[in-house]
This record gives sequence, structure tokens and C-alpha cells, in this order.
Amino acid sequence: MLALSQGLIQFGPVNCGTIDLPDEIVSALERDQLVIFAGAGVSMGQPASQPDFDGLAKEISGDSNQNIDIPIDEFLGDLAESGVKVHQLCREIICGRGSQPNEIHREILRLFRAGTGVRIVTTNFDTHFSRAAEALGWSVPVYEAPALPLGRDFSGIVHLHGSILGQPNNLVLTDADFGCAYLTDAWASTFLRSLFVEFTILFIGYSHRDPPIRYLARGLTGRKGPKRFAVTDEEDLSRWRSLGITPVPYPKREEPDVHGALNEGIPVPTRSSIASVFTHSMKPRSFNLSKS
Repeated sequence: MLALSQGLIQFGPVNCGTIDLPDEIVSALERDQLVIFAGAGVSMGQPASQPDFDGLAKEISGDSNQNIDIPIDEFLGDLAESGVKVHQLCREIICGRGSQPNEIHREILRLFRAGTGVRIVTTNFDTHFSRAAEALGWSVPVYEAPALPLGRDFSGIVHLHGSILGQPNNLVLTDADFGCAYLTDAWASTFLRSLFVEFTILFIGYSHRDPPIRYLARGLTGRKGPKRFAVTDEEDLSRWRSLGITPVPYPKREEPDVHGALNEGIPVPTRSSIASVFTHSMKPRSFNLSKS
């Protein structure tokens, strides 16, 4: 097995979990046809330390211990209807954590060629990808909902559900917001329709239970085009397949760091790593991404 560390090939025992990277993903990356979809899990590791959608909803409600037994977007919609300033509170929570880009933001960016080669779509509200790109000295276009580019022909970072830099009311949080984005005004589904036809998609940092995935799955249904993949833990495999998405499992850890492997960048090979592998082997399938 090849163990990849900082873009170099090493032989010998692996020192952390492994992931089987499908050939289609490697090929799409080499052809500049890969789009990374980044979810909440990407920004949960330190020093980003952002909450997942469930945790965000609880913070907005002011009760971090409550059990939310309805879909989170409906829960937030109910709060908004009761007079809670859901969107403003969300912005204040995301901005007020002293949050910084983490290693996985940088590793995802390094998959791509600097500048025009970046294709990242995120449903996160933070701006860590653009901040990480600036730190790398890259000039990368950034788009914020609802002003989105053509899905079939774009490069840059797309905030599909808005970002903290835009108007708070443009953040997609409630069931009404999702309905507007995907059904009535449909600017999100319009963008995704041509995106899914043109590009190979790799979801990172999502659970199949996340509200964004429920709505994204509607855009996937019956769509022809390149395959879609999701980096996930092994328990989610059947559910992902039912959504028309091929799961790419990564090792699950013990509580409380269940998804620690993701936050350490294990599933994310760098472009230089892939180039090095192709230099030594025709089509490797098993990667171990470790940090020294």
C-alpha cells in the first residue's frame, strides 16, 4: 500500500486510516472536471471550530441541550415565525467564534491548480476557503447566493446558501429559505442542474441526514452525467447509494472525535500527491493520507 505524506511516496506500514479513492475521482481531477462540495464537517475541526447544522440551530434557539425532533430547517422556520431573528443570530454565531481556516480547507484548495482551477461549492456560511486561498497567495473568484454563476461553466468558490459577508437574509436556513432556493425562485437548483451534468462531484463533510443533502438529492434524482461521490463513514453507505451517490468510506473513531479522521485531512489527497503517484504507478486505488 502506498502511504502519502506531504505529496511524497513512502513505502512501509501506514500510521493512520486508509481510504480507497475511486479512479473516476483521480481522473476527473487530472482533467479539471472535479467539483468539491464542502459541508459543515469541513469547518468543525480546530481552529475553525464551527458547529454542524444541528448545533447551529440549537445555538440560535438559545438552548444547546434541547432535542430537535423535526427537520432542522422546519425547526428554524418555526423560530423565525415566532419572532426570533434567525438569520442575524446565525451570522453573529459564525462571526463570533474567533474561527480560522483549518488544515482541511487548505488541503482541499491544494487539490486544484492555483486561481482559475479551483472549483469548490460549499453550503457553509464561513469564508474559510477564500481566506485560506488568500493566505496561499491565490486570487480565486467568490460567488454568494443568490447571485450564482452558470453551473456548467464556472471556477472559484460558490457559497450555495450564502455567506456571512452577504446580507443575513440571504442565508439559507429555514424551510422557507430552502423552498425559495430550490423550488420557487430556484436559483440553487438551476445552478446545480447544469453542474451535475458537467462535472464529477465529491461531497466532503456531509451526513446523509443533513438538510442540505435532502434538497441537493432532489436535484440529483434522474440526472445523467458524471458520477457523484461522498466521503463518509461506513454506517452511511446504503443511505448514500439510495441518493444516487457512491460512498467513499473513511475510518470512524471513538467518541467524542468520531469524525477526527476527516478533520485531519485523511480523505483529501493533494494534487502533488496524485501526480507523484502517477509517476510511480499506473492506477493506484488505495491512499493513506497522513500528516507528519
